Amino acid sequence: MAMVEPLNPENGGNKSAEKSCQKPSLGARRRFSDITNLSRVKTEVKNENAKPILMFNTDMMEQVHKENAALLGLLAQRDETIKLCRLELQKVRSELLKTNWHLAQVNSQTLAELNITKEKMKLLQHEHGIVTGMLKAKNAELENKVKTLSQELHTLRKINKDEHTQCGELIINKGKS
Repeated sequence: MAMVEPLNPENGGNKSAEKSCQKPSLGARRRFSDITNLSRVKTEVKNENAKPILMFNTDMMEQVHKENAALLGLLAQRDETIKLCRLELQKVRSELLKTNWHLAQVNSQTLAELNITKEKMKLLQHEHGIVTGMLKAKNAELENKVKTLSQELHTLRKINKDEHTQCGELIINKGKS
């Protein structure tokens, strides 16, 4: 999180002058230890052999506490967002599972209907083949009957003609006698 610091009226509102006083020259990259703002700490040395004593001013402490509170707020907000996303993801998963289950049922039903239809088609094709064969046989039988009847009719006509001729000859012969 980037901090925005107010302009210092002592240096005429010049941010660069203020920043140059605050930052140690570490190059373009800041170190993890820069978070503590050690560049603002006043050190006093009591004697040459003693270690330096760090003195924090209350403004710096308040700023650190504010930053800490802001970061904690952001963490809580992030956790809440993650929790909401997790709940939404569970809802989406649940809906996807329901949809998937429904699609699987529809697919199974469609496949069953397809298989039944294929079986019916096979039976109908078989029945069609049988009926076609029976019709051809019946047709051939009828054609044979037609031929036989034609021949019998022709024979009868011939016989009838012969008889008619014989009858006519008998009548003619009877009339001559």
